Amino acid sequence: MAIDSTLKTAGAGGAETAPCKAFGDDVVEIVALLRAVGAKSLLFEGIESERAAVGRLLFEMCLVRAVDSALAYMTAVLQLVYHQYPGAMKSKEKVDVDYVLQFNSAKDLLHALIERKVHGLAYRNLTDLDEYLSNTLTLSLFASEEQRARAVRLVDVRNLVVHNRGLVNRIFKERNPKSDDAVGDRISYNYSAALEELSFTVDWIMDLDLRLSEKFKVPTQPRVPRANIALLSNA
Repeated sequence: MAIDSTLKTAGAGGAETAPCKAFGDDVVEIVALLRAVGAKSLLFEGIESERAAVGRLLFEMCLVRAVDSALAYMTAVLQLVYHQYPGAMKSKEKVDVDYVLQFNSAKDLLHALIERKVHGLAYRNLTDLDEYLSNTLTLSLFASEEQRARAVRLVDVRNLVVHNRGLVNRIFKERNPKSDDAVGDRISYNYSAALEELSFTVDWIMDLDLRLSEKFKVPTQPRVPRANIALLSNA
């Protein structure tokens, strides 16, 4: 099968930040595994229920890994932004004198303050983080309300898989009222659905990286050519 030479992306442009490159490298590994599954090279001989179990678990793990990589991208790229514009961290938060005096230079102190700031932001849910960044940096994590809803749901799915064995709970239903899944149902994906969600995640992060790098002029590098996820369904 012929594969397009460029990574599927929602935005034009031929550059990416270092955090985006790391995200893209992670996706390449995930896609390689899913392609192998799609070609049935990893499905061992046995009864159909065993095949279904292998697929379900594998797709869950791949999606969790992709979402984790997307969240790691946000942490890393925010550090780039704050190093470029440290004034954007201004707040009424107090810093103890003892904490300040443990550093030998203003540069080391700034680096530590940025790390602490981003670490705190990493614990916010996507909706709260987006609101904070929209207010302080005038940058939204999402290009549209549709993208916001889908990304938030995908992170919620990740949390279900990691913390609740993939079983829908009331918290998930409250945050995703339009979901057809009932409390107690197990979230599951087949090959095509997993690729669709993975493709969405790539579009979301690539588009965000493009908007962010244009707005804040953070360092970028030429985008590495990668396989087009959309074409993998034909593998």
